[in-house]
Amino acid sequence: MAWEWSYSAEGEQNIHDQIHAQNREWLEVCWAECESAIPRQHGEYEFDEAGFGEKLTEAGTKERTDEQLADVIWKHAQKIRTSDNGAHNAYCCPHGCHMVPVTPVEKAKSALKRISVFKLTRDDWYPSFQLSTRATGRTGRQIVELLRLELPDGDWRVLARGGDDYGLERDFSGEDAEAQATTIFEGLLDWEFINQKELAALGFVHM
Repeated sequence: MAWEWSYSAEGEQNIHDQIHAQNREWLEVCWAECESAIPRQHGEYEFDEAGFGEKLTEAGTKERTDEQLADVIWKHAQKIRTSDNGAHNAYCCPHGCHMVPVTPVEKAKSALKRISVFKLTRDDWYPSFQLSTRATGRTGRQIVELLRLELPDGDWRVLARGGDDYGLERDFSGEDAEAQATTIFEGLLDWEFINQKELAALGFVHM
């Protein structure tokens, strides 16, 4: 379950610095998610597929510097004031797919390297994200977040999760951990639907 921020001034400064230390790809995707998210009741946000695509294209024009993208993301992070369970990582986008550790940058050189996408699902992910468009609002179609990321200890993880803390994950370790995780992740990108039974058959376990 996600927690509300309760960090010291030093902790918030660490979050600010971590955001500004991220690479261009991370900044572009996170910025696009922040700028396109549709606010709903009770502090919740819906993913807008069309709006996200438009904003991602806009970010890719490089008319904005890395610092400008990071400044916008930081403002969004301050607005949503959300962290993961345990408050070790702060949300940088409304969906929680982009987070940074609440530690000084120099102590987190192996900070999470994330690639995240949203895929259609037929399952309930407690809850699933709802696919929306600017023109029609909710479409009735459910989506789940699919991520590939590097862990602080050097291992790699591929996971699928819904809008809270429910999901399935598979970890990879060893010299070829990144390659293994990338192969699995790229294979899942070809699936039309990301469903729990099929993931379990690939060795994914509950988070």
